Amino acid sequence: MSFMFLKSVLRIFMKALEQIDYQDKRRALSGLQQLCSSKGHTLSGKPDRGDHFTSEVKIPVLGRIRSLLVKYHQESSEIKREVNKMEALKSFQHINMPKLYGSTEHWLVTEYINGETTDHQDEEKILLAVDHLVYIQSTDITVLKSDASFQKEASIQRELVQFLENVTNTMMHGHEKLGDVPGTWLENLGEIIRDSNALVCDITSPSEESFVLSHGDYKPDNLVFAPTGRNSWKCYPVDWVYAAIRPRWYDITSLTEGCVDNEGLADLYWNRYCEKTAYIDRIQAERLYCQHKILAALRVANANVKLKNSSQIKEFERCLNSLGGLIEKLRSAKRQ
Repeated sequence: MSFMFLKSVLRIFMKALEQIDYQDKRRALSGLQQLCSSKGHTLSGKPDRGDHFTSEVKIPVLGRIRSLLVKYHQESSEIKREVNKMEALKSFQHINMPKLYGSTEHWLVTEYINGETTDHQDEEKILLAVDHLVYIQSTDITVLKSDASFQKEASIQRELVQFLENVTNTMMHGHEKLGDVPGTWLENLGEIIRDSNALVCDITSPSEESFVLSHGDYKPDNLVFAPTGRNSWKCYPVDWVYAAIRPRWYDITSLTEGCVDNEGLADLYWNRYCEKTAYIDRIQAERLYCQHKILAALRVANANVKLKNSSQIKEFERCLNSLGGLIEKLRSAKRQ
């Protein structure tokens, strides 16, 4: 009975959201506040910067309070993409994922996970996240390969290979195609590319088992730990909009990327992952992840003719420096 009543309440709430389905963040937030006030719902959570926000909405249902996570995005394509991913994954019971309750053009409503995020210093919780990542990667991707939303994402690797070839050609024939990227950066990139000849083979000729289901942004900010007892939690990855079929190394390197100032923590998490998966080539994985980010930055640069945004330039430079450091590690390892 309570489940049917909840469905009825959700249906009414979704209808109300449709009335404030604006392609304007400020108007949408104001509309949500008015909606909650008129219905006696409680709204909490500060708007995010940029073109989206998420809020917790508490709704009374038969004397109990039900919490919903309400996400707004100015770009309707972002909402549609996340809905498609969640719909495709909801049948996989081994993945801890919030229930999808409904969506409109600019709104997404899911179950609110009552828990907290953490940081890389919380060893117990991050080890739990590593364990759950292994479960995620055990997903049978043969079903997802036929799903349009995942099929498109899987082709990104081929696109990056093509872009790597374009960059290499640019290095040989001048860098005018890349606009205002400083020439010294390109010289460094050229050296890195020459030192990374295996990259194309790694991406274009992987064994079938090296491709797995990937969350795409598997970092502490997107991991909610719900308490299940004293000193025990359940790990819920949220924000599945970037989920795709990717190489196995992607999410574990994403998770450990924030341990740059604490190599001991990175070792702890990598050792746990390798123990569970028999994946041992950590340096190669980190190098490919950094290459992936470099090439993604170059795609943006190429598409926009030049790096106009200062944050893009800083990110590009940071990635390049990180990759240079990893290449130096590889050189040292070879000399030993």
